[in-house]
Amino acid sequence: MFLVVVSPQSYPRDTGQAVCRVDRNAGWHRICPLGGGLPVVKTNLQTWTRLRRLRLQELSIGLGNGALAAFKHWPTSGEGRQVKAATERLTALLDSTHDRDVHHAFDRLDGAMAELRLIADNPFFRRVLAGQVHQSGSTAKRTFGELVDNHITEFDEFVTAHRPTKVTEASQSDGIRDPDISSDDLGRRLLEVTPAQQNGPLKFEFREGRLHIKHEHSQPSEKDLQNVRAARDALATEGAVLVQHLIDSNCDQRLTEIVQDIHAKIIDEVDVINLGIVNLSCSQMASRFEAELPDVISARLEGFSVGVSLFVGQYEAWQRFVENAASVDYDLADIREVYEAGVAFLPHLRSSPGLVDPEVPRSVEWVLEAISNPRRSSKRALFGAVRTLENLIARIFTEFAGLLGSVTEGARTGTKRAVSVIAAGLLLGAAANAALNLSPAVGRIVKVDWLEKAAKIVRKGLNEAD
Repeated sequence: MFLVVVSPQSYPRDTGQAVCRVDRNAGWHRICPLGGGLPVVKTNLQTWTRLRRLRLQELSIGLGNGALAAFKHWPTSGEGRQVKAATERLTALLDSTHDRDVHHAFDRLDGAMAELRLIADNPFFRRVLAGQVHQSGSTAKRTFGELVDNHITEFDEFVTAHRPTKVTEASQSDGIRDPDISSDDLGRRLLEVTPAQQNGPLKFEFREGRLHIKHEHSQPSEKDLQNVRAARDALATEGAVLVQHLIDSNCDQRLTEIVQDIHAKIIDEVDVINLGIVNLSCSQMASRFEAELPDVISARLEGFSVGVSLFVGQYEAWQRFVENAASVDYDLADIREVYEAGVAFLPHLRSSPGLVDPEVPRSVEWVLEAISNPRRSSKRALFGAVRTLENLIARIFTEFAGLLGSVTEGARTGTKRAVSVIAAGLLLGAAANAALNLSPAVGRIVKVDWLEKAAKIVRKGLNEAD
């Protein structure tokens, strides 16, 4: 039996229960059964979201003021301005109407937490602001770094356990509706539905019937050319030394390989967006294997990663990618869905060496590594993973569209003669499954619906071919 001291007003006589603890800062109360048993946590979601908004507003104001106070320390790369801009966007999100309904309140908080993750990943914040002590009216003195990390962790844990599910037309249906297609020209319809490859970390091409990475050389603007060359030379030198240290340290081979890949991209001046995303993956991997590395190598690796971040920031292609990534909307579950769908597709790529160059699954895996820990993932990492998987599936769909609609040889002329039709069909089916698994999360993140439509066309065609 629980011994509870309560006021008469807090005793619900019809249930034989009493409130034994109230946390007004968190928006919940605990019911203690008088007859024994475990307490039950009751959560008022509207109160929780309202109080969370107020706490985030206090933190946002403090971060903005802290960034302005450190104005003289802002780096020329713009990271100080990025922190201030993120606090302004965060404040705007928090000022919007949260009381419309609880789903809208959580959506606004999702956007606010995404901005907070951008701040947490910002090198200027980590170097200058994270260690500064902040005190607001409702919290004790704590560093900005602790407050930001705690907000992200608490929000992720709470929404996983308590966020209500939206009831949508899609969730009420028994399955995905088939697109309005005839069986006569499925290949043409697939080509109509599937978009061209978009700006992202990886693009793909078929050469002689085999899927390859389509490498693109990135060019800085004329005004940044001298700075880029100097930075490239310095990073190339440091990268070579770091790779040798990693080889000598006997750390996990994956960490050595990813640093080698970054070093090669810096020297060859290729794929600046891919370089930026793989650098985020390297940071994730380095934190996971930190215990295997001597302190001096960990420090050099962190410095090298910061240098690569500054280096890619000199390219307009990366700047445009970051701007596009800033508009994505997501929650923790979306990151998990994208990661799990991408990882599930990798074995199908690896098991088709005649159709897929080994560089493809390896490169895709490194892009996915950047979102392997959802709580540490950034908008640009998630956006990069989504664009990579979209481009990969789109290229497979367009290459093998000629397989659909008929089992006759005439309908198979869209594939390369050297490609096994059976192997191509298996890869096409695996891509359709990946598209269906990705579609709900990608639809929420970047507001597109082509994956679902194209996947249904592929499945219909493959089923008829059987």
